Amino acid sequence: MFTPEIEVDRGSNVRETGRITRLGNTLSLVPPPLLWIVVEGQQQRQEYNDMVYMTLMMTGVMYMNLVVRENYTTECKGEIADCHEKVAFQHIMNHRLSGIVYFSSTRDVYDLGFFEELRESE
Repeated sequence: MFTPEIEVDRGSNVRETGRITRLGNTLSLVPPPLLWIVVEGQQQRQEYNDMVYMTLMMTGVMYMNLVVRENYTTECKGEIADCHEKVAFQHIMNHRLSGIVYFSSTRDVYDLGFFEELRESE
């Protein structure tokens, strides 16, 4: 599962951390194997990056927290979420991870049956 992190302002950092917590709580109910890839920008404040890290650790879900360098234009063209997607795909390809890749949003709510259906489609 891949989740791009997008930071807009201080208030959105708190909301986004709450959303990551909600998604993490849902994912903690999904039986393994599950790898949650979260990509965030390096330009985000350290206190926010620390909150994301602590939230990911507390979920108990296996995760990869990838950080994108500040200069998005040299990494990829387009939207920040597209750049995060590219970074996640590069990580998956470089480490030859197998399985289904699902692009999630912290704004969505997921039913556990959805993850069962994903596994059945493999």
